[in-house]
Amino acid sequence: MLKRLPLAVIMVTLAGCASLQPAEPTGHRNTPHGTADARSRPTATAVSPRWSVVGDSGSGGSLVDVVATTAHDAWTVGYHNEVDPSIMRWSGGRWRDVRAPEGAKPAAAVVATSPSEVWVFDHTAHAWRWNGTGWTSMGGQGGQDGRWVSSAAASGPDDVWVAGSTTSEPRRAFVGRWSGGRWSESELPAGVSTIYGIGATSPDDVWAISQTTVLHWDGRAWTALTMGDPGFPALDVPGPPWPGDGTPPLSLRDVDAVSPNEVWAVGTVSTGTGAEPVALRFDGDRWTALDVPAHPDHAGRAVAGAFSAVTADGHGGFWAAAVHPVSILHYARDGGWTDEGIPPKPGADPRAVALARVPGGDRVFAVGGHPSYDEDSSGWIWTRSP
Repeated sequence: MLKRLPLAVIMVTLAGCASLQPAEPTGHRNTPHGTADARSRPTATAVSPRWSVVGDSGSGGSLVDVVATTAHDAWTVGYHNEVDPSIMRWSGGRWRDVRAPEGAKPAAAVVATSPSEVWVFDHTAHAWRWNGTGWTSMGGQGGQDGRWVSSAAASGPDDVWVAGSTTSEPRRAFVGRWSGGRWSESELPAGVSTIYGIGATSPDDVWAISQTTVLHWDGRAWTALTMGDPGFPALDVPGPPWPGDGTPPLSLRDVDAVSPNEVWAVGTVSTGTGAEPVALRFDGDRWTALDVPAHPDHAGRAVAGAFSAVTADGHGGFWAAAVHPVSILHYARDGGWTDEGIPPKPGADPRAVALARVPGGDRVFAVGGHPSYDEDSSGWIWTRSP
C-alpha cells in the first residue's frame, strides 16, 4: 500500500518456504521462464461507475497513502503547497483536515490499528503517533545516510514497520521496526536497493517488495526470492538472461498481506512489445501469477500498463488500481474480473496510488492525484459505494 510519494507503478515471492513450485488453479498461469504461453486472456466485465470523488488535499500536492480502521474511521496523508504535510481524516461523514505535527515534512505513509492508534511517517522516516487527541513524536530511522520512506505497516499497536531506501549513494533498502519501546533495523539480503511496499499479518510474518524481489520476515531473518529464481512465477518474458543491461523487466509496487495464506502483490512487467500489469498471490505454500484481463478494444493486449496499488476485498479477492489507462479493477475469488472505472476530474489525468478497504464491508477508499508535481496538481480521494 508505494507509495508513496512517487505516483508510479508495481510483486512478489518468498524463499524459505518448504515448496515454491507453482500451482495451477483457475485464472493462474505458470509456464517455465523463457517460454511464451500464447494464452487467451480473460475479460473484465465493465460495470457502471461505482467510484466518486469525495475530497482533495488542495493545490500543489498529492495524497500518497490511506488506511481505514473501522467502518467510521479512515486516514490519508500526503502533501500540499509542494512542501507541507497533508493529513486528512474521515469519520463516517466527510473528509476533514487534521493539523499536522510540528516540524513534519511531507507525509509518506500512514498505518493504524484503531482510531486512537495512528502512526504517520514523513518522507525522512520521522514518525508521529496519534493517541486520539494529539500527536507525539516517536523519533525515527534517520541517520547520517538519510532515509526516504515508501511504505509502512503495523502488526499491533506497539509493533510498527517502516521501509524505503537511504538517500546517499550507493542506495540501499532499509526496514525499521518499532517494538519494545525502541527502534531497530534488521539486515536485509544483499542487493536490495529499495523497498516499495511492506505488509504484516503478525510480528513474525512480514512481507516486503522491491522492484524485482519479494522478501519475507519469519521473526528471525529476511529471505528473498527474485524474478528468475526457481519458484518465482513465470511472467511470459524470455529469460534469464534478461535483455539489455541484464536487469529483470519487472517493477513491483505494492503488497497487501492479509493472512499467512493470503498475500497479494502487484506491479508491471515489460514484455518486449510493451508493458502490462502483474498480479501475484501467495497461498501459504507458493506464489502464482494471475492472468490479467484483455483490453476491451484490443484482445491481444492487457487491460492496462500497470497496477500501482492493491487491497484485499475480504472474500479472497482484491481491488487493484490500474494506470495507462487509469481505472480500478476487482478480482473475485472465483477468477472473475470487473472493471469498475474511476471518475476523472476535468482537465486532469488522475492516478490512484493507494487503496484501503473499510473493515466489515465493501466500501473502499482510493487516493492519488495528478502526476505533474507542480502548483496545479492536487491530491484526490475517491470512494467506492458498496
